[in-house]
Amino acid sequence: MKILFITYFFAPYNCIGAVRTSRTAELLLKRGHDVKVISADKQNLKPNLASDFSEKNIYRTKWIDLERPIYFFGGKNRIQSINSSLHKGSIKGRVLSLLKRSFHRIISIPDKHIGWQPYAVKQAKKLISSGWIPDVIYASATPYSSLVIAKKISSYFGIPWVGELRDLWSDNHYGYGWWIDKKMEGSVLKKASALITVSEPLKKILQEKYPQIPSYSVLNAYDDKDFETNFESDTKKSINIVHTGAVYEGKRDPTPLFEALISNKKLRKIVQIDFFGSNLGFINSLINKFQLYKCVKTYSEISRNESLRRQKNAQILLLLTWNNSKERGVLPGKLFEYIGSGVPILSIGAIENEASKLIEKNNFGVATNNKEEIAKFVQSILDNDFQFNFKGRNKFERNAQINVLEKILKDASKV
Repeated sequence: MKILFITYFFAPYNCIGAVRTSRTAELLLKRGHDVKVISADKQNLKPNLASDFSEKNIYRTKWIDLERPIYFFGGKNRIQSINSSLHKGSIKGRVLSLLKRSFHRIISIPDKHIGWQPYAVKQAKKLISSGWIPDVIYASATPYSSLVIAKKISSYFGIPWVGELRDLWSDNHYGYGWWIDKKMEGSVLKKASALITVSEPLKKILQEKYPQIPSYSVLNAYDDKDFETNFESDTKKSINIVHTGAVYEGKRDPTPLFEALISNKKLRKIVQIDFFGSNLGFINSLINKFQLYKCVKTYSEISRNESLRRQKNAQILLLLTWNNSKERGVLPGKLFEYIGSGVPILSIGAIENEASKLIEKNNFGVATNNKEEIAKFVQSILDNDFQFNFKGRNKFERNAQINVLEKILKDASKV
């Protein structure tokens, strides 16, 4: 198949969305498909995500940074400093968050990456007009601008397109729920040949909204090449708990773990918790609140390779989810990296959602908000009593998911 892959996030610019899109493109190319990618150049992300995908098949376009006025008037360094040092519970943090949301919602429809749309559309038209005609257009969101671009190109050339929503659009409980989002979503998605999301509950939502369009679930995954290591049990004298990525006050909250430490003196002596990421002001406020200066540390954002190394060397990996019914179908990409690492997972937050069920059903760890159960789990790791299900992890490797995706794209393209 000839596949035109439209995705803002792509290697070498590093984020969890870029990991999925880059590795998907790599495997599709290796399986003999003619894949060309349209992405954005010079992104505001660290360019440290390695990829085997051929650069000659990538068309990187210009884009307009709609956040530039915010940084121009507020001072980029000053705003980044506020983001890093304050959490949303503070007055300055709340004001900054409100200003950014208001700014984005006024001019950024469907999202702040709308400034990429005209350049991506122009590049796609140029590519197809030159004689390379794809059998199917595959667009990955977020940003939702990718879907808008795919719909425009599909309408212009009459080529079927498949939309991937790693996060739902107007049903996204972290935002994008305005009436205009719902209206735009409907006008875009109803033109797709197929829709993809990352879990069965989210697929069900799409099926109910767009019954005339086939909807599918293609899970996130880990990649074997990232975890080429021998998994061996050893005697542990201390426990390093690692969390990588974003934390949100009131939504992704490690308070139960901190409470477990406060109530257990022995635990405080053997546990070291490390948070790696940007904007960890909320964690720092909790450290101050519980006075856990010795056993909880925060660090700045690290490269993907360093993140994987830290994960593999940890004794427990911390997953934080939002304890909200709307979070039920969310299966974060980070979960599958954790699974690939072969390290036991402690999930705190939503203990009845898909992520928690997957962890416990497959014996990858525990999901609990109970401080006694948390302490018991940590002790079981220290005593080497918990056995991670290494065999069960194989079904979450990327190749298994690409098998599903290939069939969806083939059916949509009618090749």
